[in-house]
Amino acid sequence: MAFIVALQLAATFSTQIIVVRFIGIGVQTDAFSAALTIPAVLSAILIAALQSVWLPRFSAESSNKELWRDNLKVALGQSMLLSGGIFILAVGTMQWWLHYIFPDFSIAQLSSAITLSSILSIASIFNVLSSILVIAFRSQSRFYKIEIIALLGTIFSLIALFYVIPIWGLVGVALITLGRSLIIFIIQMAFLGWPSISVGRGYKSCKTWRLMGPVFAGAIIYKTSPLVDRFWASQSSIGGLTLFNLAQMAVGALAIMLERSICVPIISRFGYYVANRDYKELKSSYRFGVFQITLISILFVFAMILLKDPFIEIIKFILNVNIDDASNIWWLCLLYVGYLHVSASGGLPVAVLYSLNDTKTPFIIGMIGFIASLFIKAFSFILFSLPGLVLATSIYYILNMAFMCWICERGINARNSQ
Repeated sequence: MAFIVALQLAATFSTQIIVVRFIGIGVQTDAFSAALTIPAVLSAILIAALQSVWLPRFSAESSNKELWRDNLKVALGQSMLLSGGIFILAVGTMQWWLHYIFPDFSIAQLSSAITLSSILSIASIFNVLSSILVIAFRSQSRFYKIEIIALLGTIFSLIALFYVIPIWGLVGVALITLGRSLIIFIIQMAFLGWPSISVGRGYKSCKTWRLMGPVFAGAIIYKTSPLVDRFWASQSSIGGLTLFNLAQMAVGALAIMLERSICVPIISRFGYYVANRDYKELKSSYRFGVFQITLISILFVFAMILLKDPFIEIIKFILNVNIDDASNIWWLCLLYVGYLHVSASGGLPVAVLYSLNDTKTPFIIGMIGFIASLFIKAFSFILFSLPGLVLATSIYYILNMAFMCWICERGINARNSQ
């Protein structure tokens, strides 16, 4: 699993490498990085809310194929309602608020970011729908097929970029992303036997909307953290937002690999453990996942320090950048260790609470942490520029994770004592 996901993420990250090599680090790539942000943040909010409700339900009902498939139709309906409505609203109003997020952008950069973000938003609608299909696969312990589908889709889109970028530039990159999302969604639907999308039933499913509400409200707050990061990063020197985005994507790719190979198989069983009141196994499995990610994060720091010079040389060669930009990427990646750990393992305690039908606590913790992070990040960026912003991000993630685990332990113990 780790190998398949690593190939997939390497192919995904290669998109950014190709863009930088063809376009170069500067105002155009800064606009592209900004365009990626809005759809990514909105997708993260929607996926967090939808999966918080449907993953435990799919897992608990995985043995009843008829009920499982019926729930899938409703989940897809809710996904269509949420993603379609929110992305249409975002794209339709973007011209009035995007300049507040990227205040130092020129009119030309903002116009480019809006055009690219509009295309990527359509792709994100399919990504949100695919996220429901993904957890449907995972609830039945079908992990490899979905990753192979995503890998093949990414590889084909990567090949297409070499032909598209010289002709259409960054608009071509956005169109390729849209095509990839659509094709993957169609293939996933075919593998699941073309389940219908019950928009009407999704709209009327009051219980799931109520459970989803606190998660959605919380995600609106703490999932918008990347917007805060890019607000400050866009005010650094030209190309600073691109360097920031490259470092975050590199570390984020590693985090996703760890999450999917270590955490996802563990999380997919939480609903089953709770349904069978096996709280001892629930606690031990989530703890083991956190321990594994912690150990790997420590090894990451040692590896980055010991292999600093080779890492910088590889970055120079791959991205075709100067030594200063390569060194800055190395330094930012190292400081992102806290972000690496929590991005990979943070879903474990949250998923435990969701499986216990507690969707309010993650919202409260996320809201408090996000508000605190606003001051920490502003202070750190003003004093230390991009390295300060990244370090503040890592500190915020680690503190949030520690508190979430403490609440998770209390929740399991309380349920076990009943």
